[in-house]
Amino acid sequence: MQIAYLAEGKLYVKRGAMAAQMVESSFAQGVVDRATTAVERNGWRGKGMGEGPFSAGLLWGKAVRPAETRIVRITALTRAPAENGHLLYALDTGAVGGLFTYDVQASAENRLFHRQEFKANDLACHPHKQVLALSTVMEDGTASIAVMQPGSRKLTPVTEGDSLDQAPAWVPTPEDPMREVLVYHSAGLSRNQRGFITGQGPYAIHRLDMDKGKFETVMEDAAWDYLVPRVRVEGGKERLYFIRRPYNAAGHNFSFGRFLLDIVLFPFRLVRAIFAFLNVFSMFFSGKPLTTVGGPKGQEIDTRIMHLHGQWIDTQKALRSAAKGQPRALVPATWELMVMEEGGKATSLASSVLSFDLVPGGGVVYTNGSEIFTVAAGEKAEKVCSHRMISQVMTFG
Repeated sequence: MQIAYLAEGKLYVKRGAMAAQMVESSFAQGVVDRATTAVERNGWRGKGMGEGPFSAGLLWGKAVRPAETRIVRITALTRAPAENGHLLYALDTGAVGGLFTYDVQASAENRLFHRQEFKANDLACHPHKQVLALSTVMEDGTASIAVMQPGSRKLTPVTEGDSLDQAPAWVPTPEDPMREVLVYHSAGLSRNQRGFITGQGPYAIHRLDMDKGKFETVMEDAAWDYLVPRVRVEGGKERLYFIRRPYNAAGHNFSFGRFLLDIVLFPFRLVRAIFAFLNVFSMFFSGKPLTTVGGPKGQEIDTRIMHLHGQWIDTQKALRSAAKGQPRALVPATWELMVMEEGGKATSLASSVLSFDLVPGGGVVYTNGSEIFTVAAGEKAEKVCSHRMISQVMTFG
């Protein structure tokens, strides 16, 4: 089995019993190199006038270390259309985004296109034609499903509304393999009078038949989020795979207990805020912090938090809370991988599931964020490998 996964914005490939190898993106490296060169070229602007309140850094901006010049991340991954051993991924450099393919056998990257402000998530290539489905994030905080030709720059939205439409997947249609039918998850948004988002509803699973123009809600429940739907056809019957987790209103509902806790913690939070302000003030004028004990590096702060399907996950807290001898999952056991038959009966396949993919020919590969497993129907899960902060896993062949 060949497995590809994303971890901390980087792409890794594991082939059989071999150790996982990180894929080096020549485009991403070029972006970093150009940014580093620009910093070095303009480095004189931050030198020569000391580090006091009237330094050149105050006029031109403080010199930036090369590692901080540009953060390049791979945001989504899928199998390339009709090409065995090829991956397709979306890359985000902050200002510029693009789509790329990678030939695993030849270790060769091919850029399909890139452009300003292109941000793509949740890629899914149609298994029989050159059509790509993806989720795009809008400036107003919504997300919609769009389709495009992988070599084209034109996006055609197929969903709209004040909602988060994400994680599209093509539904197999053996009677007509060229049909375009999607499943995806969606959560409605609520706003105040000023237009700011104040709440998010539970995720539901929807099905969109683009050939027939037919839309239907497959699963929804006020108490549950239904996430990342995938459909497999076996014996002429569809089986729906998805992640189920308890719905969390993300703190927008009033809690009297939390209100009392906020009152108790207010003095401590105020002191911490004042200290943080003075620390920044000290760094600005003297270049030195007020304390040198314990402070984590900036990069560690950035990677401690993950945003997964509308929820923020404190990964360090999750790893600390793992029971001794148990898998160090980044998500709780209430995140369950489920399979539902056509009759409506749902069965749990695994717990603490952050991402999964259907294995061609049967079985599932999934991750809890720290480890990757494979499992077949009625069998015990088998561990494949471990890695820090895995956000997506898939198979390819």
